[in-house]
Amino acid sequence: MAALTPEQLKNLESADLQALNTMAVRSLSTAQLDALNESQWPLLTTAQVAALEPVDLAALSTAAFRALSAEQLAAMTLPQRLVLPGAQIAMLPTALIATLTADDLNALGTAQIAALTTAQVVAIGTLPLSSLDGTRLNALGTQQFAALGTAQAQALTPAQMAGLETADVRA
Repeated sequence: MAALTPEQLKNLESADLQALNTMAVRSLSTAQLDALNESQWPLLTTAQVAALEPVDLAALSTAAFRALSAEQLAAMTLPQRLVLPGAQIAMLPTALIATLTADDLNALGTAQIAALTTAQVVAIGTLPLSSLDGTRLNALGTQQFAALGTAQAQALTPAQMAGLETADVRA
């Protein structure tokens, strides 16, 4: 795939783009992927999206990332999700956030946790939320804490409650 120029990739039709096997998609460089326009990204299969190198997925423009469908986003692997910048984390559908396990949530960095929208925080299950360590829990902002449901707040452990910052307790 290295032989294809970004200009050639930009001009691929949907059938040609979907015909690329996952190894070919994985071998695309960031520059080649940058050449794909917003109308081409939704044409990728879920297997093709899952095959992308995590660093390449994280480097997508906001417009390209927004063009991905909910199914494509759901197909992302955990290593892909772990490198997403906050702006992309905030674009993930709440239905996808709701599927995060305790391990998935704890694998996210504090900047990613801080980037969650209030709707995404509400979608987090009580078990994953109750498993957050103090650093990640304190990465949530006041508005995010205020959005917690009763069951979520009740699921927080005494150790988590003891580690909360004053502004979060007031939320």
